[in-house]
Amino acid sequence: MKRIILQIYKYCITAIYLVSFDINLKRLGFNDVFTIYKKKYADMNIKKVPFEDLYQQSSEYLKIIDRVCAVYPFEAKCMHRSFLAYRILRKKFSIPVSIVIGVKKFPFYSHAWVMLGDKNINESEEFTKQFKVILRG
Repeated sequence: MKRIILQIYKYCITAIYLVSFDINLKRLGFNDVFTIYKKKYADMNIKKVPFEDLYQQSSEYLKIIDRVCAVYPFEAKCMHRSFLAYRILRKKFSIPVSIVIGVKKFPFYSHAWVMLGDKNINESEEFTKQFKVILRG
């Protein structure tokens, strides 16, 4: 029973973070939200743990983020998922992830994902190789 309540709590908190991010993104714009997130979550007590251990610890939350974004009644795509992952992984797990924004020209497409060092956290490397990184923070 406690485990179910904990799962519900994780989903609810993630949904609240998503709504908060979406409102701030619409109200303040990308640049201000990006700056706020970088300042607020940059100075966490960062762990020095192997990538595999960190990924295992955080994989449950990455699945929760994907599910919450999938049922969100408004548009919540890669940027929303990446900012949520950045916030949760830095705040809850003290994992030094960074948000990466990339673009490709033909056809024009932009994408956001989260990385730990040179490893992708929430996207496949095969997919992100096609993008030129324009912002990392």
